[in-house]
Amino acid sequence: MSCYAIGIGGSGARCVEALVHLCAAGLGPKELRILFVDADGGNGNLKRSGEVVESYIRIRTALDDVARDEPPFRTSVRVLQKEQWNPLAAAGGARDLATLFQMEKLERSQPGLAGLLKMLFTDAQMGAALRNGFLGRPSIGAAAFGETVDPVGSEPWKTIKDQCTGARGMGAQAKIFFFGSIFGGTGAAGMPTLPLLLQEKGLQDVLYGGALMLPYFEFPDPQGEEDLYAHPSRFLANTRAALRYYAEHATGRYDRLYVLGDPTPPRLSYSQAGGAEQTNPAHIVELLAALAALDFFNWVPARRRLRARPDRRADRRGDHRAAGRLALRDRSPRPDEDRVQGESP
Repeated sequence: MSCYAIGIGGSGARCVEALVHLCAAGLGPKELRILFVDADGGNGNLKRSGEVVESYIRIRTALDDVARDEPPFRTSVRVLQKEQWNPLAAAGGARDLATLFQMEKLERSQPGLAGLLKMLFTDAQMGAALRNGFLGRPSIGAAAFGETVDPVGSEPWKTIKDQCTGARGMGAQAKIFFFGSIFGGTGAAGMPTLPLLLQEKGLQDVLYGGALMLPYFEFPDPQGEEDLYAHPSRFLANTRAALRYYAEHATGRYDRLYVLGDPTPPRLSYSQAGGAEQTNPAHIVELLAALAALDFFNWVPARRRLRARPDRRADRRGDHRAAGRLALRDRSPRPDEDRVQGESP
């Protein structure tokens, strides 16, 4: 079995960090491949999580000849690439949406499409510097992901596709688990978008799982440029709208989706819109998300479901019943399906 853990944004990175700690305790799968996804390469949460992964690999290498079969550190952890995957870097280092979409060129060659983009994004959003991520605007992040994720020709997605195809050829099941928040920018953009893009571009014989993080912390409203940053006062409204979208349009994208949050989220004493100073304390919800990933990796469906190629026409119609018609709306197994194959009741 091939297991992948992909942390999207700051919350996703912290969940991956918790998962690596569980691997150190001997609870992880035999092998685990890790990828961080973030447009904010200098994010403190991302840096700390990367250091934990590097420390794990060094310790396991040192123990490899001594206690190879012992539970602690038994998981072989690999990173798919040393640095996080940055959709803006993949687009040639685009500093804002206008650069990403090549608006000047687009206005000359396809004025209709350029006009549509101007209708969807304000001038402020088009010109906002994205060096610290997607500014709490999932629509900006989703556009960036849509422009840059290519499992056929670009890394690390090509490697993931080739490895999953190879595993399938040897009779193994590939599983990809995403971590991300629903209330920010990068995670909220990537959680519904990345599995859809991978399925559309050939990764359909893969089981997809995800930990969808509802608000589990708050922070003071950022000062200045307040329309372009995440605001705790909008978290609940953003979450309500996002959950409605998942219910109506994200049918079939996940085989198992775990939804976690904190009904009384603690309030951080600072507000930092990305960068090295954004180092949030650990939270038990992140540990629960990591345990959800282990549950997903250990899950053996009783029978393989057919997965339809995602139908974007159905999404545009708003008809969730037509989207992914062969992929069941609730793809979690019934209680009798959750048993390992061959196990007696």
